[in-house]
Amino acid sequence: MRNLRSASLVVVAAVLIVACPASAVTPTSIGADISSGGDLTVAGDTTLGDTSADSLIIAGTVTQQAGQYRLPSGSAAAPALAFGTDVDTGFFVSGTNNNNVYLSLGGSQALSINSAGVNFDLPLQILPNTSSVSAPAYSFIHDQNTGMSSTSTPGNDTNVLLFATDGTERLRIAATGALTAAGAASFGSVQTPNILDDHGNVILNFNHYDSAVNYLDIRNGNAGYSVGFDAVGTDANISVYIQAKGTGSFVTSNNVTNADLLALKAQTAATAAGFMGTITTADLVSANRTWTFPDVNGTVVTTGNLSDIIGVGTVASGTWQGTPVGVAYGGTGTSTAFTAGSVVFAGASGVYAQDNANFFWDATNHRLGIGDADPAALLTVG
Repeated sequence: MRNLRSASLVVVAAVLIVACPASAVTPTSIGADISSGGDLTVAGDTTLGDTSADSLIIAGTVTQQAGQYRLPSGSAAAPALAFGTDVDTGFFVSGTNNNNVYLSLGGSQALSINSAGVNFDLPLQILPNTSSVSAPAYSFIHDQNTGMSSTSTPGNDTNVLLFATDGTERLRIAATGALTAAGAASFGSVQTPNILDDHGNVILNFNHYDSAVNYLDIRNGNAGYSVGFDAVGTDANISVYIQAKGTGSFVTSNNVTNADLLALKAQTAATAAGFMGTITTADLVSANRTWTFPDVNGTVVTTGNLSDIIGVGTVASGTWQGTPVGVAYGGTGTSTAFTAGSVVFAGASGVYAQDNANFFWDATNHRLGIGDADPAALLTVG
């Protein structure tokens, strides 16, 4: 049947279309409306209408047994396959054999499909906009409790993004940009991960040992408590190692004048009385040195000998138990305790000395004895 012109074809029952060779069909022209109460079989090419106003109305079911339905390419503004009166929403193609199918919404391209995948030209939104970490809005066919979701609900836009694996929240991004990791955050196989500032500069770099069992735990503090670094791991005794670069030093500082810069404290108050903090310095020319800082009794202990003590300030209290302090540094140069009444004088090499039996001062009676340790007058010469 050909050239159905200036008319409408109304079919109220099923339509059966069979593709047959054009040579087997005699062209037929129908100039008026045709209505079929049964099956209508059309063999060969068929043209319905000659203007855009002509239409094909099918009230039943269309069944194709062979051949193809072929539509014009269409465009975003006038898709080849549209719906009802919404003539700028539907499907179309572009060009010849470009293997792309497009979806148009309101006259604008919204989506394209090809052998490489699906491309979205408009923002992709998941509706309804409620999801959870156990059933994230964005997930995978074979892993539906792993993916991305939001804490927003209808009427409550939280601007919070969640990432979940195995139905458990692992990562949260707040509206402020704050990043919160839930559970143990891992960098996987990345060899040298780092944290960057807003200019792309490295703030903190992480390195690793392949078989590491110990790590650093950084903790915050409640009101009145300090933040801290804790050594954690399989080993019973774990040190915290800090290394400066080149000739740089490890420096502690604070923003309060005359505040303590370094404090060595016992783990608990119960052990504080017996605690003595120690600092060990390795490779000091001849041997390592360890300084053990004062306990509650004010005792300072060192290993080895200290050849020089250079400092500024005053030793307010305590007992010196090391090598005698030389005269040049304000000491006596000797470890001998002077006898009561001895008049001290400079001996050999300027070291302080005494001769109690021959040079004696009676502080009670204010008498001086020379050669006499028991003067009977203001000056007694023995």
